[in-house]
Amino acid sequence: MALHRQFPRTRRYQWELRTDGHRSTRVQSTHITILPLANDVECLLRVYVLGRRQNLSWRTSRVVDVGKHPLKPELKVGDVIVRGYVKPLTLRSYRPICEKRMLPVVIYLHGGGFAAGDLDEADNLVSHIARQVPAWVVSVEYSLAPRFPFPAAPEDAYIALTWATNHARAYGADPTRIAVAGHDAGGSIAASVAAIARDRNEYDIKAQVLIEPLLDPSLTRRAPSAHGHVEDLAQQACARNFHAYLPDVALRMHPYTAPIESRRLGGLPPALLAYAASGPVCLEVEAYAAKLTAAGVPVETARHSDVVHYELKSHPPLIEDVILFLQRRLCERRNAITSGATQLRARFNLAIGDGPQT
Repeated sequence: MALHRQFPRTRRYQWELRTDGHRSTRVQSTHITILPLANDVECLLRVYVLGRRQNLSWRTSRVVDVGKHPLKPELKVGDVIVRGYVKPLTLRSYRPICEKRMLPVVIYLHGGGFAAGDLDEADNLVSHIARQVPAWVVSVEYSLAPRFPFPAAPEDAYIALTWATNHARAYGADPTRIAVAGHDAGGSIAASVAAIARDRNEYDIKAQVLIEPLLDPSLTRRAPSAHGHVEDLAQQACARNFHAYLPDVALRMHPYTAPIESRRLGGLPPALLAYAASGPVCLEVEAYAAKLTAAGVPVETARHSDVVHYELKSHPPLIEDVILFLQRRLCERRNAITSGATQLRARFNLAIGDGPQT
């Protein structure tokens, strides 16, 4: 069943029907656009769907504002299911509808410690990136441990990269301007994908955004808390997740699972490493930034002192850091303007804002 009607200044709702309630089993996705006050239409739809489809679960996604506010353009959001590494892989596409130019591509990997998390968890940050860079963002629901240990997650992410590259032009995007990004475990997987793309020499990733990434499976670089010791519960949970993701101890030194231990970091794309100053991974992130710099990789770091690990991805200053970094690395028009202004200053020895002298 697919219903889609357009009205001026409407709101969009999305219903997903599932046979067994399992998050990864999507039978059908129904996109419906209705008037904000047409509650009777929504009720009728519920009756129709639930009456005809027994034993199906019901979930209503967030409401996407399609007003004409210039800073919040409407996003076209939809799910695509492709063949994954070990199971069907769900990709969620975000694209600003009002953007007619070719947009850069961002592959985003959600957090959750390798064993949890989903597409909805990443929705807020992904929506900001799509709107404000602007960019075509593909959010990846990669395989989770312990059922699907390494290398399922990074291979799923690489499959998403391949799909996005092959379909970019159909979505009004430029396959030559691609970035990978992720938070928590997703940051580790994003770093893995950047290294895999370099090693396989198939795609030229222009930037990587690693937000509080888990880079050290040995957990030997964990930062102490404000009380002067590593939080035992968080340490134990992280250890369990790494054990589920990497059941073979030998894999915990693999360059795709422990980027901080890699001896070959040259050739990786420019990186933004964002972290909470009081977070448990701050020491390993700072050490990884130093190693990337020593390998000749352009690195920017964003240290946030007023937020904790799990709140960072929704922290407004962090979102601004991510957007500005991606704009600098991916947006041709902005780069051309900056380059042109630099050349003019050098040629005429003028500063921006200087006017004619009287």
